[in-house]
Amino acid sequence: MNLDGLVLLRGWINHIEWTELDSQLPEAGASSRKRIKDLRRQLVMKARFYGKPEHVEL
Repeated sequence: MNLDGLVLLRGWINHIEWTELDSQLPEAGASSRKRIKDLRRQLVMKARFYGKPEHVEL
């Protein structure tokens, strides 16, 4: 995960407004909601790969 992804996830966890999260993205056309959904999906796949079912629910 890169720094941009980390910033988005931390903002989402801390309930920052979507418009503010959108402004954090370097690409003008990307949606923060879609990016966060993709990042969460990647984290679930990693948790399953490493055998951490308790982290999948997070």
